[in-house]
Amino acid sequence: MRYYVITDPHSFYSLVRAALEEKGFFTDPEPHMLIICGDLLDRGPEPVEMQDFAVNLLRSGQLIFIRGNHEDLMDAMLDDLEMGNTWLLECHDSVHNHNGTWKSALALAGMTDGQGLSYPALLASRVRQSPFYRYLMDSAVNYYETEHYVFTHGWIPCLTNTGSTKFASYKTFSPNPNWRDADPMDWMNARWYNGMYFACQQGLTLQDKTVVCGHFHTSYGHANIEGNGGENLNADYSPFYADGIIALDGCIVRSGLVNCIVLED
Repeated sequence: MRYYVITDPHSFYSLVRAALEEKGFFTDPEPHMLIICGDLLDRGPEPVEMQDFAVNLLRSGQLIFIRGNHEDLMDAMLDDLEMGNTWLLECHDSVHNHNGTWKSALALAGMTDGQGLSYPALLASRVRQSPFYRYLMDSAVNYYETEHYVFTHGWIPCLTNTGSTKFASYKTFSPNPNWRDADPMDWMNARWYNGMYFACQQGLTLQDKTVVCGHFHTSYGHANIEGNGGENLNADYSPFYADGIIALDGCIVRSGLVNCIVLED
């Protein structure tokens, strides 16, 4: 099977489509699929278009959708709205505003900012009835595995010396031999991991597979592991390759770059 792989498209549908066109996704005569390694929405200007594009691919059997931390953020925000908790949304620097989750929800629900704040439960209900939830969230997986690759968002669940899987730089991590069957909280924590740090600086790779991931900008690996450029200034946002890892998040908001790779497996 031929896999076209992207990550963290963040509602930039036009840029995603252009990248896939450049790689030949739409004209490929061979069996092929698109893998999106999480964070479909938020931040960008085209959440509805991004949703509709992904749903159409899912219906045609051409999409594998991996859950990212922004999918978790949407869940958490809707839980707040259903309980009538809107105070976070009234702070313009809140996590829901800063990450673009609020704007994505408004677009999916077809509501204005004022309407959403006045009728939070209605907003949540409309979002949960959207194609994004009914099809994409319902089909989202923590990881997808082939013979030679594991595709996920941040990294796979690991163990720590404190007993928690939540990331903190002072913790010592070790491999989790049962990562496939890790509980939902472990996977939720793993979606926030920096895969380049875990693979190259903690040595937590898989023995026989390469992990393909997103979430953390590839400039981290180029700057801190390869010594090439900076994380933000003079940054290299191209795909990052090292033993056991391919990282793809090109910081689309800042760079306008969609890293799309094609793998046969």
